[in-house]
Amino acid sequence: MDDPESAFTLAYESMLKASMALMFSQGYRPRVQLGHHKTLIKFSKYVLGEGYAGMTATYDHMRGKRNRVVYDVGAVSEAEVKEALSMAEKYLNVIKQKIEEESPQMKLL
Repeated sequence: MDDPESAFTLAYESMLKASMALMFSQGYRPRVQLGHHKTLIKFSKYVLGEGYAGMTATYDHMRGKRNRVVYDVGAVSEAEVKEALSMAEKYLNVIKQKIEEESPQMKLL
């Protein structure tokens, strides 16, 4: 893998965008301000429920790792990238299913 930090960041960003879609589907809109990533994670945890607590905890851990990579000095291993990509795929599927369950018309898009 040529750029593990970018791959990790993109996996995290895909989860962030999915969280925004979930928030929009519930009729809410996040404020774009310092800390909005944490807000999106907390919102996702609340909406998805305790059955997905492990997944949202991993998402929050990825947020911290992504911050170190982007704003500080942080390295990402190939194993971390593979785990992040796998988690992002699972998370996107969970969010898609949740939105479709609550808004069946979304299946038409």
